[in-house]
Amino acid sequence: MALPNQQTVDYPSFKLVIVGDGGTGKTTFVKRHLTGEFEKKYEPTIGVEVHPLDFFTNCGKLRFYCWDTAGQEKFGGLRDGYYIHGQCAIIMFDVTARLTYKNVPTWHRDLCRVCENIPIVLCGNKVDVKNRQVKAKQVTFHRKKNLQYYEISAKSNYNFEKPFLYLARKLAGDPNLHFVESPALAPPEVQIDVAAQQQFAGSWERKKRKKGGGGGRGMLRGGKVVESCSESNRTSESINTCMVYPGFHCIFETLNPLVHANQLIDTNIKSGSD
Repeated sequence: MALPNQQTVDYPSFKLVIVGDGGTGKTTFVKRHLTGEFEKKYEPTIGVEVHPLDFFTNCGKLRFYCWDTAGQEKFGGLRDGYYIHGQCAIIMFDVTARLTYKNVPTWHRDLCRVCENIPIVLCGNKVDVKNRQVKAKQVTFHRKKNLQYYEISAKSNYNFEKPFLYLARKLAGDPNLHFVESPALAPPEVQIDVAAQQQFAGSWERKKRKKGGGGGRGMLRGGKVVESCSESNRTSESINTCMVYPGFHCIFETLNPLVHANQLIDTNIKSGSD
């Protein structure tokens, strides 16, 4: 069953609650994973923001629904309500601000009051900053509570994925699980019709000879629309990236336009008119 603010997906998904004082870098950390960008300007989170974050592993795809909660009390709202059904958590503090570490026990207590026996990672963020106030040897809370601890930097990507990898292994019950690169392309959804490719090539050569080498007009039939070609986009590139409605006229502006093989499935090339 999908939790509130979560879509139903056909692969494992988990609610991840991220807590900690305001300004510790929770939102920046999540957005760094989502977009690759580093947020320089601090804007406090109001209430909660939910971001789906996908990872590809050697065991398949999985998703964390990251509940990025407000760290400042005045923006917290019904904070405990955000923790309900939480399946894992990250507690974040800022190594350049001692008070944020002192408040870690409070965040841990609040989490455990609502979510019992979930894997929790403690993260000391901003280790790239020189004026560090909380030294590594001073961080001992995780040992008392049997938590995993990582020093991270959302800015430099130091230990960038380790909190997520630890949680994924715990939730999957597989210590050998590891992240892999996401597939560059989606799996093919159709079979390439080689005969149609050859038919197109021969038909185009005949048309080119008939027209004397000029750019002719043609139309594809039986195609499925992905993106229609506008007046300003009727080029060989548009042929390369678009498929058209049955009977839709598309201008071939070059002698030998590149056409993807999967656009030629079950198509017939016929001359067209305006």
